[in-house]
Amino acid sequence: MAAKRAENGGPSKLEQAIDAVGGPTKASHLCDVSVNTVYRWKELGFISDGKQAVLLARAAKDAGMRGLAIEDLVGLE
Repeated sequence: MAAKRAENGGPSKLEQAIDAVGGPTKASHLCDVSVNTVYRWKELGFISDGKQAVLLARAAKDAGMRGLAIEDLVGLE
């Protein structure tokens, strides 16, 4: 299954956040989950656990990503 894309065909906010922190491996370390879990988030298009969504959002914002809300990562956009 391919990663969910934004409506404009570009990367979703979730994919952008993962890229902003350095990719799936770094995101998995930041969120204390397996790399497979991060790839599953990309397939689903959202993070089901609020704690991991907050951790990823904070790290992405610290890395310079703008315009990111928790709602974008948990599928409430």
